[in-house]
Amino acid sequence: MVGKGSAQKLSSYGINEVIMPAHRFDSEALLELEILKQVQHSHIVIFRGNEGRKLLGETLINRGAIVEYAGCYQRTKPNTDVSSLLKCWEHGFVHAVTITSSEGLHNLFDMVGEVGQQLLKKTPFFTAHERIAEIANDLGLRNINLTEVGDDGLIAGLLSYFNR
Repeated sequence: MVGKGSAQKLSSYGINEVIMPAHRFDSEALLELEILKQVQHSHIVIFRGNEGRKLLGETLINRGAIVEYAGCYQRTKPNTDVSSLLKCWEHGFVHAVTITSSEGLHNLFDMVGEVGQQLLKKTPFFTAHERIAEIANDLGLRNINLTEVGDDGLIAGLLSYFNR
């Protein structure tokens, strides 16, 4: 699955035939593409982080593809002291939070502890992914702002919110 930024980077290396959804950049949007609906006997390699979502691979296998995974980065929760972040947050220096992965949201929620979770629940939250917005809602966040996709969408959402 490739977003606009990755497609541009691949193009700079001469790779121009990139399969990319038009509007959303998640597994669900990729699986809606006609080219991935008839994949019997196709050999497909999914480049992902360790323990990435299983939806794409499992669906392609169910559609008859032969799928291999290439782990190309590690997904880990940062092991860092968040006390300075919490101090800034408590003093009103954190005005918004943007999250681009459900794992990142879970990691942040775990890392900031109970005090940070209460602050997070009061802080405007921005994401371009409906699934992440649903998880945020389940975690008790209430000021959830769903933006257009990509960095440009997040920035436009932030500007719109803070220019009100």
